[in-house]
Amino acid sequence: MFILFIIFAVFCAVIYNFNSYKYLQTIQLGGYTSQRFIKRVFFKDISYVLNLFFLACTLLLFFLNLKISSVVFLSLYNILLLVHILKSAKKTPLKFTKRLIRQFVLQFTVLLILNLIFVFCKLEFLIFVNFALLPFISLACLYLIMPLENLFREKFKKRAAQKLDSFKNLIKIGITGSFGKTSVKNYLHKMLSEKYNVVSTPKSFNTPMGVSLTVFKEINAFTEIFICEMGARKKGDIKELCQMVKPDIGLINTVGNQHLETFKTQENINAEKMELANFCKSKSGPVFFSSANLNTENLYQNFSGVKYKCNKCAFEPLTNSSEEKNDTFAYAEVLEQTNLGSKFILYINGENIECQTLLLGTHNINNIVLAAALCYKLDVKLSDIKDAIYNLEPVPHRLAVIKGQNSVTVIDDTFNSNESGFIYALEVLKNFPARRILVTPGVVELKKRQYKTNFDFCAPIKGIIDFTVIVGKENRKAFLDGFDFFGYKNFCAVNTLAQGSNFLKTYLKPGDTVLFENDLPDNYS
Repeated sequence: MFILFIIFAVFCAVIYNFNSYKYLQTIQLGGYTSQRFIKRVFFKDISYVLNLFFLACTLLLFFLNLKISSVVFLSLYNILLLVHILKSAKKTPLKFTKRLIRQFVLQFTVLLILNLIFVFCKLEFLIFVNFALLPFISLACLYLIMPLENLFREKFKKRAAQKLDSFKNLIKIGITGSFGKTSVKNYLHKMLSEKYNVVSTPKSFNTPMGVSLTVFKEINAFTEIFICEMGARKKGDIKELCQMVKPDIGLINTVGNQHLETFKTQENINAEKMELANFCKSKSGPVFFSSANLNTENLYQNFSGVKYKCNKCAFEPLTNSSEEKNDTFAYAEVLEQTNLGSKFILYINGENIECQTLLLGTHNINNIVLAAALCYKLDVKLSDIKDAIYNLEPVPHRLAVIKGQNSVTVIDDTFNSNESGFIYALEVLKNFPARRILVTPGVVELKKRQYKTNFDFCAPIKGIIDFTVIVGKENRKAFLDGFDFFGYKNFCAVNTLAQGSNFLKTYLKPGDTVLFENDLPDNYS
């Protein structure tokens, strides 16, 4: 029996570790923090309750002196659980990075040592109990390995900073904001590439490790401009990136209430974004501000460094006598907006040029203006800026138009929606013919404002959308209450995006337009 339990101890260490997939995924999606871990694992994940039930059955067998039966029972359950995990579709699969592998190895080591101790101490039933403790072990290992990870992180950052410092003529641009950072970065890269050799952080690489990887792989002696996207989920993130990159020029896109859940207040979000502006001020570098919302306008007005205001879109030219024009470095006058793109006149520092873009939505014109203003100050010709604007392509999953089957148009706006972006997307949908179908889980990370924000979406939805598919349970009550309040009847609710997609296969007709707005990661499932 002793040898059997030794084998069982090793087996459990292995299979428990693989069955921690969901816990590791939650940790990884939360940026290797415990954020949302407790809420998801213990309050939203019914599988944990199911695990406790099967554990209770196993312990009952064990204490009834049916030890071999208990071993077989728990082993079979864990094997079936692992098969289920491997077969389940994941929106964001676990990425086995070096950091994740270190966590994985540590977990296995801890589980193996504990299990062997229990065997030698003749407390074999505690091997079963370890199954229930698995989420706690994952969390404990996260904190156990944190000092080592911080050491690697600091060493990596230091090397990246030293490499950047070695290129004395390299112009470094920092971009931040609550949303639109990646879009502006891509547009800026395209425009600046008309004159310069440009490197920018890829995709949504906006953390110290992501930026460091870009520096090591892409920056060389021929690079003239480095564009660094700077993301923040907590206080100090922007300051950390500024100290590493040391930006010469700052660009602050619209600052809203994104990540209110982690920052707690709008004032904290504002202060974090202004870390970029204050760093540039310390180097006498200019900062370009969007004024697409009142909050960012106020940040511009209160900043005392070198600054340039890029106004939101207008539908007529600003008058020469207006105070707004005198304070505005760049803006756009919209001439035409359709489901094929937009035409507008770009005004920068008293000059203007007519432009055309395939990008959808007023907010994308705002992003273009912001990028164009910075390019203008770096001596890119207006004619070159115009050419670059014409050739701009949508960033993947950000209002990207896809021609689907049976003449159905799909608008993919599934990347990280927010309050303003949700409304912008609905406005874009106005330019498409009916029927208009919305598929959405709503928006998150708004703390106490989350219910009201999603509730309020129901008013414009009623005026624009012919049918809505509510995905998931995170904001379902807000939508159901809102639809009832505004008298909107054309909707259904599904648990997963896959279920919603299956429903659409039978519901859609030729000529329909479907907007997929936001797609919450697995840690909200």
